[in-house]
Amino acid sequence: MGEKYARQCLAIDSKPLNFIGENLIEFLVNIENIQSIAYKEVSQMKDFSNRAWTPSQPDLLPITVFVNNSETKIVVTYNIMEPICHFVACFLSGLFQRVARLLFNIIIRVNVEIGSDQYKFFIENRRSDATLVNDDSLVSRYKSYLLNRPEQLLMYIQTFKRVFPFHFVCDQNLRFIQYGTGLSKIFGTQNKLNVHISNVFNIVQPNVGFFFESIRHRINLAFILRIRDNISNEHFRSMELQGQIIECVESKCLLFLGSPIVKGLQSLTSRGLFLSDIPIHDATRDIILIEEQSRAQESLKRRMDKLKDTIQKANQAVEIERSKNVDLLNLIFPAQVARRLWLGKSVEARQYDDVTMLFSDIVGFTAICSTATPMAIINMLNDLYTQFDVFCGEIDVYKTETIGDAYCVASGLYRQSSYHAVLAAFMALKMMAAVKSFKPKDINVEKFKMRIGLHSGSCLAGIVGVRMPRYCLFGAHVTLANKFESHSEAQRINISPTTYRLLQKFQNFKFTLRDPSCLPKECPANLERISAFVDSYHHPKLATELSQTNHITRALEDINSLNNDTNKS
Repeated sequence: MGEKYARQCLAIDSKPLNFIGENLIEFLVNIENIQSIAYKEVSQMKDFSNRAWTPSQPDLLPITVFVNNSETKIVVTYNIMEPICHFVACFLSGLFQRVARLLFNIIIRVNVEIGSDQYKFFIENRRSDATLVNDDSLVSRYKSYLLNRPEQLLMYIQTFKRVFPFHFVCDQNLRFIQYGTGLSKIFGTQNKLNVHISNVFNIVQPNVGFFFESIRHRINLAFILRIRDNISNEHFRSMELQGQIIECVESKCLLFLGSPIVKGLQSLTSRGLFLSDIPIHDATRDIILIEEQSRAQESLKRRMDKLKDTIQKANQAVEIERSKNVDLLNLIFPAQVARRLWLGKSVEARQYDDVTMLFSDIVGFTAICSTATPMAIINMLNDLYTQFDVFCGEIDVYKTETIGDAYCVASGLYRQSSYHAVLAAFMALKMMAAVKSFKPKDINVEKFKMRIGLHSGSCLAGIVGVRMPRYCLFGAHVTLANKFESHSEAQRINISPTTYRLLQKFQNFKFTLRDPSCLPKECPANLERISAFVDSYHHPKLATELSQTNHITRALEDINSLNNDTNKS
């Protein structure tokens, strides 16, 4: 099945596979490298689950390839999470054989070793005396006439150090036995010969420990090494080198060839390096220069964008001024009223049937004024009413006006709500909580107090005046709400019978009933003879010891959720 599958795939399009390697060894080695890069990219995806690959050893990827020194045997290891059908092993064996035959004209023998967490495929040429590289390939031809004895090497060690300044060679114990001029500059006066490489570097990629055999089995992958912070020159601390590791079979050593990872000339010079420290043959030089060119183009683009933004800002000046006027109108009037005023349309008075009005004043305000300066009084009212304005935005009620120490609010006016009485009661409770902790500056007041009155009913609202127009409320119920405030007591919220019934429907409010004689004389005879104070509110799902603000905030979330469900339906 594996041979048939390979034949069908190669018959459709074999060109992409031909670019991977000239021979079977290069082909499989690069397959390992490609899959490691692909795995890294996929693992960084947000929706990637780690269960897709959780190998038993953290330094192993799903595929690893090992080639012996004589190039006569390849060991391909497939690491698996759990045992799977042995048919897969047979399928892959056939796949290897057909790919080797069709792409590289080699007849191979594949033996399989099945373990609990991996499959090992031992690949050899069927000719016992032959390697896995074609005799007529370029690799075979140039190997036949290349010098292969150390005494024939036509380069001094110092020359090699200059050509590859960021290389190092370590022995089987992973101790430095040679390093290039670039690393010498990084190490400074510290002699790192015979020092373990883990004292200088951390391995960022791949995920492998400091063991000779572990590194040796990962030489097909790109390595990223990070310089540790114990280097004397702080400029080089945490600098990263990227390159590859080559096994030197003749000396049983590992050779690292790499280059510093830098982003542009500024990053290079900040590390204490110069372009001359990068060899001419190293593509890092070109990358740095290209990044500088890209940075210059980006700078030009930013200047063009800045010029464009300047032009746009100039064009938006009128729009900004218009927005300021609109925002000012929205602070003074309800949104729909402000919109009509801005458009130059007339605003007709309107009747609202379900509104709860709140009136409040400061107890003993006249006496306070007699003992404080006008500036202190203004500052006091500004500090207090600024808090109240914030509450209006949080609870979504409308401040109608402030006259001296009187602060007036209407709920259900510009946005109709079946919870208008509840919202007004929440506003009153938050106002009382704020007054309780309020300490005016530069005013000698033993205890600052306020009284509030609530009444629910109908009212007429409209614009009054042309110069400095005001949005005013009119009607008998507005006057009655004011009367309930004047009949209240210090630090108490007095409510009318209509407001009392509406709050009872919402539940969880606590009241103190008053004698019916406490009702204002102006209270209509058709209303129930019930007088009460609102004491507090407790949400049924919250602990009673939590603050009043927490209970109100939770209740507002419930109301908003109910309103959203109603709008959707």
